Amino acid sequence: MSTASSDIIRIATTVGLVQLVCSFVANRYYFTKDEYLRAVEAVHRCKWNLQREQELLRHASNSSNVSIHETKIVKYQETLRKANATLGAYFVFPNVITAIIFMILLRILAAEFGGRIVAFLPFAPFTLLHRLTGRGLEFAEISVNGLFGNNDDSLVALYDIRQAASYMFVYVLCNLSVKVYVNQLFGTAAPPGAEGALMEQAMRNYEKSVMKKME
Repeated sequence: MSTASSDIIRIATTVGLVQLVCSFVANRYYFTKDEYLRAVEAVHRCKWNLQREQELLRHASNSSNVSIHETKIVKYQETLRKANATLGAYFVFPNVITAIIFMILLRILAAEFGGRIVAFLPFAPFTLLHRLTGRGLEFAEISVNGLFGNNDDSLVALYDIRQAASYMFVYVLCNLSVKVYVNQLFGTAAPPGAEGALMEQAMRNYEKSVMKKME
Protein backbone atom coordinates (compact mmCIF):
# COMPACT_ATOMS: atom_id res chain seq x y z
CA MET A 1 0.00 0.00 0.00
CA SER A 2 1.40 3.41 -0.99
CA THR A 3 1.96 6.21 1.51
CA ALA A 4 -0.83 8.26 -0.09
CA SER A 5 -3.37 5.44 0.24
CA SER A 6 -2.45 4.78 3.86
CA ASP A 7 -2.80 8.48 4.68
CA ILE A 8 -6.28 8.57 3.16
CA ILE A 9 -7.32 5.49 5.14
CA ARG A 10 -5.91 6.97 8.35
CA ILE A 11 -7.81 10.24 7.90
CA ALA A 12 -11.08 8.47 6.99
CA THR A 13 -10.74 6.05 9.90
CA THR A 14 -9.97 8.86 12.33
CA VAL A 15 -12.99 10.87 11.23
CA GLY A 16 -15.23 7.82 11.50
CA LEU A 17 -13.96 6.84 14.96
CA VAL A 18 -14.28 10.37 16.33
CA GLN A 19 -17.86 10.64 15.06
CA LEU A 20 -18.63 7.20 16.49
CA VAL A 21 -17.40 8.26 19.93
CA CYS A 22 -19.37 11.53 19.74
CA SER A 23 -22.54 9.65 18.76
CA PHE A 24 -22.07 7.06 21.52
CA VAL A 25 -21.50 9.67 24.22
CA ALA A 26 -24.50 11.73 23.08
CA ASN A 27 -26.75 8.65 22.98
CA ARG A 28 -25.54 7.37 26.34
CA TYR A 29 -25.41 10.55 28.42
CA TYR A 30 -27.61 13.12 26.67
CA PHE A 31 -30.46 11.55 24.69
CA THR A 32 -31.45 9.31 27.60
CA LYS A 33 -32.37 12.23 29.86
CA ASP A 34 -35.97 12.46 31.05
CA GLU A 35 -36.32 15.99 29.67
CA TYR A 36 -35.46 14.83 26.15
CA LEU A 37 -37.73 11.78 26.36
CA ARG A 38 -40.61 13.97 27.52
CA ALA A 39 -40.01 16.33 24.60
CA VAL A 40 -40.13 13.39 22.16
CA GLU A 41 -43.33 12.13 23.77
CA ALA A 42 -44.88 15.60 23.53
CA VAL A 43 -44.18 15.73 19.78
CA HIS A 44 -45.71 12.28 19.23
CA ARG A 45 -48.76 13.25 21.27
CA CYS A 46 -49.25 16.48 19.29
CA LYS A 47 -48.94 14.60 16.00
CA TRP A 48 -51.49 12.03 17.15
CA ASN A 49 -53.97 14.74 18.21
CA LEU A 50 -53.49 16.58 14.92
CA GLN A 51 -54.01 13.45 12.83
CA ARG A 52 -57.11 12.55 14.84
CA GLU A 53 -58.67 15.99 14.27
CA GLN A 54 -57.84 15.86 10.57
CA GLU A 55 -59.52 12.48 10.35
CA LEU A 56 -62.59 13.79 12.21
CA LEU A 57 -62.71 16.79 9.89
CA ARG A 58 -62.88 14.53 6.85
CA HIS A 59 -65.91 12.78 8.34
CA ALA A 60 -67.64 15.89 9.70
CA SER A 61 -71.32 16.00 8.75
CA ASN A 62 -72.28 19.64 9.25
CA SER A 63 -70.71 23.08 9.08
CA SER A 64 -70.60 23.61 12.86
CA ASN A 65 -68.55 20.45 13.37
CA VAL A 66 -66.27 21.45 10.51
CA SER A 67 -65.62 24.83 12.15
CA ILE A 68 -64.87 23.20 15.50
CA HIS A 69 -62.40 20.72 13.99
CA GLU A 70 -60.70 23.39 11.90
CA THR A 71 -60.18 25.51 15.02
CA LYS A 72 -58.71 22.54 16.86
CA ILE A 73 -56.45 21.72 13.91
CA VAL A 74 -55.00 25.24 13.93
CA LYS A 75 -54.46 24.93 17.68
CA TYR A 76 -52.74 21.55 17.40
CA GLN A 77 -50.57 22.77 14.51
CA GLU A 78 -49.31 25.63 16.66
CA THR A 79 -48.76 23.28 19.60
CA LEU A 80 -46.86 20.86 17.35
CA ARG A 81 -44.68 23.67 16.03
CA LYS A 82 -43.72 24.70 19.56
CA ALA A 83 -43.13 21.08 20.58
CA ASN A 84 -40.87 20.55 17.56
CA ALA A 85 -38.93 23.72 18.40
CA THR A 86 -38.46 22.52 21.99
CA LEU A 87 -37.28 19.12 20.77
CA GLY A 88 -34.96 20.63 18.18
CA ALA A 89 -33.26 22.70 20.87
CA TYR A 90 -31.97 19.49 22.48
CA PHE A 91 -29.85 18.81 19.38
CA VAL A 92 -28.05 22.16 19.47
CA PHE A 93 -25.70 21.36 22.35
CA PRO A 94 -24.39 17.97 21.08
CA ASN A 95 -24.02 19.38 17.56
CA VAL A 96 -21.98 22.33 18.83
CA ILE A 97 -19.75 20.07 20.95
CA THR A 98 -19.22 17.74 17.99
CA ALA A 99 -18.32 20.71 15.77
CA ILE A 100 -15.75 21.91 18.32
CA ILE A 101 -14.24 18.42 18.56
CA PHE A 102 -13.90 18.23 14.78
CA MET A 103 -12.26 21.67 14.72
CA ILE A 104 -9.70 20.33 17.19
CA LEU A 105 -9.30 17.22 15.04
CA LEU A 106 -8.63 19.44 12.02
CA ARG A 107 -5.79 21.15 13.89
CA ILE A 108 -4.34 17.76 14.88
CA LEU A 109 -4.47 16.55 11.28
CA ALA A 110 -2.86 19.80 10.14
CA ALA A 111 0.03 19.19 12.51
CA GLU A 112 0.52 15.66 11.20
CA PHE A 113 -0.27 15.99 7.50
CA GLY A 114 0.35 19.69 6.87
CA GLY A 115 2.45 20.35 3.77
CA ARG A 116 2.25 16.69 2.73
CA ILE A 117 0.49 15.31 -0.32
CA VAL A 118 -1.94 12.59 0.71
CA ALA A 119 -3.80 12.02 -2.57
CA PHE A 120 -3.94 13.03 -6.19
CA LEU A 121 -6.89 13.67 -8.45
CA PRO A 122 -7.54 12.00 -11.82
CA PHE A 123 -7.88 15.48 -13.34
CA ALA A 124 -6.42 18.94 -12.93
CA PRO A 125 -9.01 20.95 -10.92
CA PHE A 126 -10.12 24.40 -11.93
CA THR A 127 -8.77 27.36 -9.97
CA LEU A 128 -11.53 27.63 -7.34
CA LEU A 129 -11.48 23.91 -6.53
CA HIS A 130 -7.68 23.91 -6.56
CA ARG A 131 -7.72 26.33 -3.64
CA LEU A 132 -9.30 23.55 -1.57
CA THR A 133 -7.51 20.51 -2.97
CA GLY A 134 -4.09 22.13 -2.72
CA ARG A 135 -4.61 24.02 0.52
CA GLY A 136 -1.45 23.93 2.62
CA LEU A 137 0.80 22.69 -0.17
CA GLU A 138 3.78 24.68 -1.41
CA PHE A 139 3.65 23.89 -5.13
CA ALA A 140 6.68 26.05 -5.87
CA GLU A 141 8.77 23.58 -3.87
CA ILE A 142 7.23 20.41 -5.35
CA SER A 143 8.44 18.58 -8.41
CA VAL A 144 6.46 15.84 -10.13
CA ASN A 145 9.21 13.31 -9.41
CA GLY A 146 9.07 14.12 -5.71
CA LEU A 147 5.35 14.02 -5.10
CA PHE A 148 5.02 10.52 -3.67
CA GLY A 149 8.58 9.32 -3.90
CA ASN A 150 10.62 8.46 -6.96
CA ASN A 151 9.56 4.79 -6.95
CA ASP A 152 5.79 5.26 -6.52
CA ASP A 153 3.83 3.78 -9.44
CA SER A 154 1.01 6.28 -8.90
CA LEU A 155 3.17 8.95 -10.52
CA VAL A 156 2.47 7.35 -13.90
CA ALA A 157 -1.06 8.78 -13.83
CA LEU A 158 0.05 12.23 -12.67
CA TYR A 159 0.41 14.70 -15.53
CA ASP A 160 -0.27 18.04 -13.82
CA ILE A 161 1.14 19.28 -10.52
CA ARG A 162 -2.32 20.60 -9.64
CA GLN A 163 -3.60 17.03 -9.34
CA ALA A 164 -1.86 16.80 -5.96
CA ALA A 165 -4.28 17.08 -3.02
CA SER A 166 -3.62 17.88 0.63
CA TYR A 167 -5.16 16.44 3.80
CA MET A 168 -7.76 19.24 3.81
CA PHE A 169 -9.46 17.94 0.68
CA VAL A 170 -9.58 14.38 2.04
CA TYR A 171 -10.84 15.67 5.40
CA VAL A 172 -13.70 17.60 3.75
CA LEU A 173 -14.71 14.55 1.71
CA CYS A 174 -14.67 12.38 4.84
CA ASN A 175 -16.87 14.91 6.65
CA LEU A 176 -19.37 14.77 3.79
CA SER A 177 -19.39 10.97 3.61
CA VAL A 178 -17.87 8.94 6.45
CA LYS A 179 -18.98 11.31 9.21
CA VAL A 180 -22.53 11.53 7.87
CA TYR A 181 -22.93 7.76 7.43
CA VAL A 182 -21.54 6.96 10.88
CA ASN A 183 -23.88 9.51 12.45
CA GLN A 184 -26.84 8.07 10.56
CA LEU A 185 -26.00 4.52 11.67
CA PHE A 186 -25.10 5.15 15.31
CA GLY A 187 -26.32 8.66 16.16
CA THR A 188 -29.69 10.06 17.18
CA ALA A 189 -31.29 12.05 14.38
CA ALA A 190 -33.69 14.90 14.99
CA PRO A 191 -37.28 13.93 14.14
CA PRO A 192 -38.68 15.42 10.91
CA GLY A 193 -39.64 19.04 11.46
CA ALA A 194 -37.72 19.52 14.72
CA GLU A 195 -34.71 21.42 13.35
CA GLY A 196 -36.82 23.44 10.93
CA ALA A 197 -39.22 24.39 13.71
CA LEU A 198 -36.32 25.59 15.85
CA MET A 199 -35.12 27.91 13.10
CA GLU A 200 -38.66 29.13 12.49
CA GLN A 201 -39.12 29.83 16.20
CA ALA A 202 -35.84 31.74 16.29
CA MET A 203 -36.91 33.86 13.30
CA ARG A 204 -40.27 34.60 14.92
CA ASN A 205 -38.59 35.66 18.14
CA TYR A 206 -36.24 37.89 16.16
CA GLU A 207 -39.15 39.48 14.27
CA LYS A 208 -40.97 40.10 17.55
CA SER A 209 -37.92 41.79 19.05
CA VAL A 210 -37.54 44.00 15.96
CA MET A 211 -41.21 44.96 16.09
CA LYS A 212 -40.92 45.90 19.77
CA LYS A 213 -37.93 48.14 19.03
CA MET A 214 -39.86 49.86 16.24
CA GLU A 215 -42.87 50.62 18.50
